[in-house]
Amino acid sequence: MKNFILLSEHSDIQSSKRLLETAMSLGLDTKVINPYECLLDLTSSTSKNLSDTLVLHRVTGIKHENYDLNFSGMLQANGAKIVNNLNAFEKLRDKEQQAVFFRQHQIAVIPAFGLRKRLGPTELDKIIEKLSPYHVDPKTPPAYIIKTTRGNQGVGTNLIIGVKSLKSILETLWAIRDQKFLIQPFLKEAYEYRILATSKGILGAIQRTPDQNDFRANAHHGTACKLKNLPAGLIEFAQNAFFKSGANYAALDLFLWQDQFMVVEINLVPGFRQMEAITGNNVAMEIIQTGLDEGKK
Repeated sequence: MKNFILLSEHSDIQSSKRLLETAMSLGLDTKVINPYECLLDLTSSTSKNLSDTLVLHRVTGIKHENYDLNFSGMLQANGAKIVNNLNAFEKLRDKEQQAVFFRQHQIAVIPAFGLRKRLGPTELDKIIEKLSPYHVDPKTPPAYIIKTTRGNQGVGTNLIIGVKSLKSILETLWAIRDQKFLIQPFLKEAYEYRILATSKGILGAIQRTPDQNDFRANAHHGTACKLKNLPAGLIEFAQNAFFKSGANYAALDLFLWQDQFMVVEINLVPGFRQMEAITGNNVAMEIIQTGLDEGKK
């Protein structure tokens, strides 16, 4: 590979800067492309051969459309190597697609309901009943998470306390026709982990200690500490989900709740500033090297 393209809407964030400086240190001819600011020729392919080009696709999909994937698809059609690969993105682009993937592969997850309609009383009662086993403290009201099907860094995630509040927010969301979200139980006593993996192995693992003022289970919220002794079976659980995803690299957000591992999300465009700081690993180099190795296959 001689050329490196970072496909991103945010070239100024820390992870993007690390990837760009690492690619340049390897002697690659480097540039940034924001697909949402580019014209996509759908009638013919470019005459330029891109077989010497590695494209790192770092667009989250939060816009609820796949223009960026089509953009990468055209680059791939002209010979470029795309990392993460587009098949993984198509399977795991949003939380509902991930739920289908987890069900197909019998991977344990936090229970959730997706919806696009106004819920009737019977349907809402069914959701509350299904999620009730995850409320284990009888002294407190049940708590729920409502999150958008496509989100990033915890944005679009809301904590709802009590059944009345849940009914109220659902009515509000229906009134403004914002129905692309999931309902999940809030697992208050869960331990939270992030595992960063590539096709070559595990790059690092951290346990997150949530901020007392922020409930969101995300590496961008709360504090983190390096783990020396992971719970037995955690790495194997993460590797199983990762390898079945077909991704070149990913961050897996996991819960350990009452002795059961659950996948929260497989993130194909993860930030890694904290992972580098905590583990001391050169994550940017590992990601790019994974792409270069994939390009040789």
